[in-house]
Amino acid sequence: MTETTAAPEHDAVLWGATGYVGQILAGHLAAQHAAGTSAGRWALAGRDRDRLARVRDDAGLPADTPLLVADADDPRSVEALVRGTRLVLSVVGPYGRHGSALVAACAAHGVDYVDLSGEPRWARRMIAEHDATARSTGARLVLSAGFDSVPFELAAQVLQREAHARWGSPLPALSCRVLVEGDAGFSGGTLASLAAEVEAARADGDARGLVLPSGYAGTQGPLSAEPAHDDALGMWVAPWVLAPINVWNLHWSNALRGQAWGDLTYDEMMLAGPGPVGEATATAIAGMMAGLVDAPPRLPGEGPDAAARDAGAYTVLLTGSAPDGRRLTSVVTAQGDPGYGSTSRIVLEVARGLLVGAAEPGAGGGFWTPGALLGEWLEDRLAAHAGLTFTTQGAADRHVV
Repeated sequence: MTETTAAPEHDAVLWGATGYVGQILAGHLAAQHAAGTSAGRWALAGRDRDRLARVRDDAGLPADTPLLVADADDPRSVEALVRGTRLVLSVVGPYGRHGSALVAACAAHGVDYVDLSGEPRWARRMIAEHDATARSTGARLVLSAGFDSVPFELAAQVLQREAHARWGSPLPALSCRVLVEGDAGFSGGTLASLAAEVEAARADGDARGLVLPSGYAGTQGPLSAEPAHDDALGMWVAPWVLAPINVWNLHWSNALRGQAWGDLTYDEMMLAGPGPVGEATATAIAGMMAGLVDAPPRLPGEGPDAAARDAGAYTVLLTGSAPDGRRLTSVVTAQGDPGYGSTSRIVLEVARGLLVGAAEPGAGGGFWTPGALLGEWLEDRLAAHAGLTFTTQGAADRHVV
């Protein structure tokens, strides 16, 4: 950190603790504290001290947990928040409306930053405005550190590592299929972020919005809005709401790794099932996409209950191929609703990695994807503590739990 006049008052701040995801995270932090496995001293931050106190007490956090009052639209309060900590974990979205001042402050003061953003146009703007500053101060700024896009990036990381071990070269054509089980749905905050991204895309005119930090654009691969039949799997597939941010992050991760995955193409769709029923399901999903983001049924702060979160599960099936016929598949699975039960555990492990010094050798300040920054350490932590499994077709797997 660049501020050397005083030691930070605490190690990390949970910004947005009174929101839906923030309350889940506060519960996880309380469980870690009770088990003696906390990575540092956490503070809770938000706009209302009384609500913060209720979250602290309901979660079972210690009574002396710091409560910090700040407003995302008040740069002075954001500056004060940042100056007192080593890391900020932000779950306040939409980030394009409420996150820019916090990113700027973290970059300026050399404070690490982790979020759950899924807004590629905002990410592109933040990188353009603050990457050089973060590189100079040492701030490591990690975006999209939850379900979007960690399981997808790590599926590619596992696959390409195995491809290099087998053949000495990557598999540049990646095709991802996602299966989500359960009906927890999306929280109000996530739906607000999705709506904000659609609004930004409509205003932008650049349908892709995928200019990467290295300047590399490459061959992006398809982003289909129509149902299709996947002949290799014998199933119908539908457009997937998180594909735009995951496409961005896969290409960004490749750029951060010096194009180690080759001239990458990547497509991502949701599995809908085989036969006429699968076709009807895929068509229905495609028809619901616009309504999902144009008319959010929940207010920010609302979300699925604990039973719905626990009942969910997901599978990420990633197949890589090359023109010479080489082919490999990696699979990531997890129990728990992806958007909340799983994402809350994932993002805490990403924050832990920064707090305990688990970054890859030579990884300095700047904007990062979680996998590019934390490498295999993150795979191991998520397998051991977040319920994820990583397997590769035809290869021994040390991560299955």
